[in-house]
Amino acid sequence: MLNIELARARRVCEVTRDTEHWLSVVALSDALTAYYASDTRVYRAAQSVGITDEQWQVIKHGEVK
Repeated sequence: MLNIELARARRVCEVTRDTEHWLSVVALSDALTAYYASDTRVYRAAQSVGITDEQWQVIKHGEVK
């Protein structure tokens, strides 16, 4: 999803020369990268206190069917 938005924004910015738009999509990319890093950190912390992979999936995604 993010790669698609980056490509769209790049094309738009090449035509419009709108730097603010490009900076916004870069900020979005940076925020998503930080979120993924945080998610990994929290997952590892959960594992360290004994939460299993199955329990983690229920925590993150709701009831496992």
